Amino acid sequence: HGAGVLDLDTHPREPLVATGGEDGKAYVTSLESGETLATLDHGRGWVERVRWSSDGRLLATVSGKHLRVWTSQGEPFEAFPPYR
Repeated sequence: HGAGVLDLDTHPREPLVATGGEDGKAYVTSLESGETLATLDHGRGWVERVRWSSDGRLLATVSGKHLRVWTSQGEPFEAFPPYR
């Protein structure tokens, strides 16, 4: 992250970690190699929360009032309208 890391969550089954930060991005990183496997661009604001689903197939990220869900490969899965 170009700025601070705000949250992280380890994958429930694979040696992966997801991090969210002040740069508006979330990253999926291999704990074995240290390689960034996916960069998830929220587009605005800080990514304050990252959480893997219990089966590890999906990753949820939160930036402000925006919730997005991604596949474990970093592909967009669902974007929800801003929470009011």
